[in-house]
Amino acid sequence: MVSVSLILPGAYIIFIYTGIIFTIVGVVVLDLCCDACQTPSRTLMVDLTTIKDQTRGLTMFTVVAGAGGAIGYTIAGEILR
Repeated sequence: MVSVSLILPGAYIIFIYTGIIFTIVGVVVLDLCCDACQTPSRTLMVDLTTIKDQTRGLTMFTVVAGAGGAIGYTIAGEILR
């Protein structure tokens, strides 16, 4: 198999920068989608729970969402490694 960098000397650098740009755009879009999904969920939880349970519910929601994000990035990192 012939390396692309042997055929086009500057192609490897272009591929690296293209990957970095796609990663940045992907993370931004993913963050916007997660925020768009979390807002209605939090609003529904605040509407359906009592004032006493709202703090506990929102804390649990934040912890689970953070753990899910961390586990997701860890699994993706292990797969791509």
